[in-house]
Amino acid sequence: MMKIYLFLVPLFLVIACSKRIEDEHTRVLIPWPNESGKYSLQVVNIETLNDMREMKGSAAELYVQAGLNKDSIKGVKPNAQFSKSSKGYWVPKDTITQEMASIYAHMERLKALDQEIGIDILLSWPRQIGVETIATDSRNNKRIYENAMYISEQDVMLFFPYRRNQLPISLNAGIIAHEHFHSIFQRIVLDPLSARYNIEEMNRESISLKPRTDAEIEKKETVLNNMFILRGLNEGLADVWGSIYTGEADFISPSLRTLQRNTSPLNTSEYSLQAYVPIIRASQSMQTLENAAYALGTQYARSMRKAMGEEKLASSTKMGQAIFVVERMTRLRDLLIDGFDNKVPAEVLLQAIYKKDELNAENCKWINPLLEDIDSEYKTTCKALLAK
Repeated sequence: MMKIYLFLVPLFLVIACSKRIEDEHTRVLIPWPNESGKYSLQVVNIETLNDMREMKGSAAELYVQAGLNKDSIKGVKPNAQFSKSSKGYWVPKDTITQEMASIYAHMERLKALDQEIGIDILLSWPRQIGVETIATDSRNNKRIYENAMYISEQDVMLFFPYRRNQLPISLNAGIIAHEHFHSIFQRIVLDPLSARYNIEEMNRESISLKPRTDAEIEKKETVLNNMFILRGLNEGLADVWGSIYTGEADFISPSLRTLQRNTSPLNTSEYSLQAYVPIIRASQSMQTLENAAYALGTQYARSMRKAMGEEKLASSTKMGQAIFVVERMTRLRDLLIDGFDNKVPAEVLLQAIYKKDELNAENCKWINPLLEDIDSEYKTTCKALLAK
């Protein structure tokens, strides 16, 4: 089925074909969000793009019809097609060029944010990014569409073909930021955790696990629990990063889950690992548990955003919000490293947001309902503060 993008410009509005960039700042007409999160064609400055044909610069290198080798990305070198308008800005002539220009422009700004808060040195630049990626889902052997992902083994971001009549994922600022965040989480949390624990093996074990007996379930329960919590944390904080970058909490609702729901307890049966044990036994599949990890991630995202609001960071600069998240991630990393031999508690993110000596009656008002069905010293501290 042919894709229909609603943002292409008629060719009679442009006058010349492009080769290489000579301007100090490249001005490109691409879909871009306004302050209210609505997308429209806007002229956007790109400062670091060195090669317009191959879409290469200090922020990113892009590949078309991308795939993966053992250690790197592979794909066709881009042959981006632009025309120059009478007003001097460049106009993408096809949808792939539009996708690549959008991704590069956002990556340039995400790199600038990383530099502001001092975490750019943790990552390799330029970032390696594939568009129109050709891949199949190993679980059902079907072609992957309408998706984007970060692959830690090769340290690359991949965007897959989009067939719906909505805003393509590769043009969605929040989703691009979300995927970029996974590389940050990898460096700050997962790599240090992996230095002590074999996270990759645990991840494979949790995904491929097909337990049949009670004994097998019990033996693997700690691994399942901890990988479940890790996935939820990674996805939830990536959602927060996307909302920081865009200023929109619900930036991915057209194709994915929504963040705009009422807060509910973190550890009700809806998100309890134990509730999924019968399902795992029956189906011998981890898909249900993986889906639940995304739901838990939504809970974590709302919790972090609530904390940012309580700390008066909701109206702060992107830099102030991002620093808050990164500082809490370093706390989270330390909690995980210290406690990964045992089951990580569902409230671990709350413990990272507020240490016990940082709890007070005000923050416990919204934290305590999240701890329903949880019996912990952290909850006891909150209850005591509220009882005063």
